[in-house]
Amino acid sequence: MNNVCTLVRNIAREQEHKIIKVYQFNVVDNVYIDFYITTKDSFEYYIIIDCDLSNLGDVNNSIQIALSTKLRAHLDRNLDIKNLPFTLSHYFEKNTCIIVTSKVKDEVSSADVYKFISLVEEDSYYFKKQVIYFNDEELSFCDNLILSEDNITEYCGRNISKIDKYEKYILNNDLEYGFLSKLYEKIPFLNLSVTEQDLLNLDDMIKSKLTAEETNLLSQLELLSDEEKIDQWISSLEVEK
Repeated sequence: MNNVCTLVRNIAREQEHKIIKVYQFNVVDNVYIDFYITTKDSFEYYIIIDCDLSNLGDVNNSIQIALSTKLRAHLDRNLDIKNLPFTLSHYFEKNTCIIVTSKVKDEVSSADVYKFISLVEEDSYYFKKQVIYFNDEELSFCDNLILSEDNITEYCGRNISKIDKYEKYILNNDLEYGFLSKLYEKIPFLNLSVTEQDLLNLDDMIKSKLTAEETNLLSQLELLSDEEKIDQWISSLEVEK
């Protein structure tokens, strides 16, 4: 498995997920894959696998069919159930998301990438699916992130909130921001935390842009706590006219 799989696993661990690594799972004939299963509550499950872009169609077919029909038996047969951090509850079949990481070669067009990915993510059978696609530069950034950051979740939240990085990304000039935004889009358990302090700062930013007259008007509006007071305020404006 590539380091993007490792990155997703590390984020899951930071979210207090329990994790099982599955080795040599037989998909069909002589096809075997390794992957992670994670869960925080034995209600929602996530399977993290790597798949080449050209083989993404297998996710909709042989891979998800095998996961649905053979995974429980594989765990029973190959792992010590008593020592596993969790077992698959009856929610597994209906409440699991497969997170696929897939490396994209430079010669593959964006149109083809989106076509491959949409075929997987829009497939409604068996499991929900998300595809994290990446190129060599993004993989290199991912490698460095794993090596340099003790808490990847905090790093993601800190940097995705930077306005200057967002502005560079809009101008197609910030690979890091693009990759981080992709993680937030594709990893269901990676959420951006908005603190009370963030909200207060935003409020202050808005107020700082108001004129004295607008600030006075805002103060009046903040006192309108019910419909009666709103009606009275509107009536007073009509009288002033």
